[in-house]
Order: sequence, then structure tokens, then C-alpha cells
Amino acid sequence: MRKIFFLLAIVWLGMLSAKDILILNSYRESLSWTKIQNDTIIKNLKNSQFKDLKIYTEFMDTKIFRPNPKREKILINYYKKKYGGISFDVVFVTDDNAINFVRKYKKEDIFKNSKVFFSGVNNLSLADKLDKSVYAGVFEKKDPTGNLKIAQKAVKGLKTVYLIADDSVTAHKEIELYKKELNRYKNIDFIYLNNKNIEKTINSLANYDKKSVAMLLVFGSFRFEGKHISSDKSVQMLSKIYKNPMLIHTNIYIDIKNSNIIGGKCTDASAQGEISSLKALLYLNKKKMKDIGFELDSGNRVYFNVKNLNKFGLTPEEFGIDNAILVNKPSTFYGKY
Repeated sequence: MRKIFFLLAIVWLGMLSAKDILILNSYRESLSWTKIQNDTIIKNLKNSQFKDLKIYTEFMDTKIFRPNPKREKILINYYKKKYGGISFDVVFVTDDNAINFVRKYKKEDIFKNSKVFFSGVNNLSLADKLDKSVYAGVFEKKDPTGNLKIAQKAVKGLKTVYLIADDSVTAHKEIELYKKELNRYKNIDFIYLNNKNIEKTINSLANYDKKSVAMLLVFGSFRFEGKHISSDKSVQMLSKIYKNPMLIHTNIYIDIKNSNIIGGKCTDASAQGEISSLKALLYLNKKKMKDIGFELDSGNRVYFNVKNLNKFGLTPEEFGIDNAILVNKPSTFYGKY
């Protein structure tokens, strides 16, 4: 009898520990930034001590299908019907549009009991607005000054920086951050090229300053001849016109073929997913939400594309940065053996 009671107690405790978890991604599954965050979260959850987690995944694909009230209403009704009365215990949101969506519909049954863990969020003002008893996570805080220092070493006598972005919500947030941090440098001309159609940006670069670099801020939503094009295609088109070094601030773009990207101080998609999932595991281990909190720039690393550096007669050593991550570094006999 005691043995039966003991087994029932184990089952009962297991039922208490069962959690319904939703990962809501702003973008499509095939986007590397999203895939790495999503896969890292799932891997960490599955490798944890919690073996009764029910994990569901959704992709909003908002780089192509921009958020608007009609689309958002269709989505929330679809999710409510699909999940048939589930009120998620934990919701992960990757990037701005997903967290905006959950905040807007937080009172709906599907989200009302959820603790929300975010990653890749560019809207830093949310650090002062989010309820810390409900939200925890890591912001995607870029380092404009860090990238400017790299730019000044890449092009001696730097006079102009072209800051290139599409017309997405994320792009506008990034431009606000860069303007705030870079406007104090009065000896450099900062030109912001913020367009929906890449043709306009290409035309603006036709007679670019030879003492310049381009900083690629957000470029996943560009359109060409009225149709959405990929990030890779956008960079390749820009590289045909703009022949100077290009800097990035997100690591997934470090190895775009046929580009002039040399590297940059980057946010790391894997680190974003890692931090977000570890915070959720702290919560599942009974740590109070208000003690888990937010982080701004954890996991930022410097990346260099050595092959592209060499195109401009540059080497990683010239930048004086310890522990930079080197991509396309030529193999040597010593390294190989």
C-alpha cells in the first residue's frame, strides 16, 4: 500500500511540474538569426532536468508580412483556436514584433498566465516599461562606438560613415540608437540611408566618399522591383556598387559570399537564445522573476572575416582586439597538424 501511495505521489508531482511552453518567433524559420535563437532555446530546454515540458513553436514571418491590426487579429484568433484552451506557462519571444504582439494580447487566455522570456529585442526603452514580475530576458543592444573604432582602423583618415537600413520597425529603433551614440563625433559625416526599396540606397551610394565605410544595420526587409529579397542578396547588390569595407553588428552575416563585409562588434544569436533559456530555467527552478531581470549587451563579440580583410590589405592583428572570432582564416601547416 505504501509503495502504491509513493508511486501516486511521484505521478502527482510530475503533473505539477508539467509546463506548456510556446516559442513565438518574429521572423521565418529559414532566417539564420531566428533559427539559431529558436534551436538554442529548444536544445537547452530539452537538456535540462525538466523532462515534462511541452514545447510548441510559431513563426510570425513579419519581415515579409509586416504587422498591422488586421494581421495581428487573424494571428491571435488562429493561435487561440489552434491551442484549444491552453494557457501557456512560459512564452519565449524572439525579436521586437513577437514581444509587441504578446504585450498587446497579454490579457487573452492564451497568454494571461504566462511568464515571458525575450531575446533579440532592440527597443531598449522597454527596460523601463516591462513588468519584471512577468518579463525577463536579454536585449539586443548594439555597440555603435565599438564599430566606429573598428571603422577608423579599417580606413585611415575616415571621413564618412554610411549607415544602411531597410524600413522595418527594428531598423528605426537601430537608427535611433546609432544617432544617439554617434552624433558626438563631429569630425565624421554620418549619412543614414533608410529605405524600403534597395534601388534608392544603391542610387545614393553611386558617388560614395572613398574615405568611408558602410555600417549595415538592418537589411532583411529590403525590396527590389517591388519584391522582398533576402539579406544575402541585399548585401551582394550593395557590394557591387560600394567597394569599401562594410561592417556588421550581427554575427550571422559575417560570411555572406561575394560581399565586402570585414566584420564588426556583433550581437550573437546563439548567446541571445542561451541567455533567454537559462533565465527561463531559473524561473522553473523556483527563482523569483523579479530576481531574474534583464540584460542589455551580454554575449557581444568581435567577428572578422579574414578573407575579406585581406581584400583591403588588412589583418586582424591591426585592430588590436583580443579574442576576436576569425572566420575564413587560411589554414596553416601548424594549425592543420
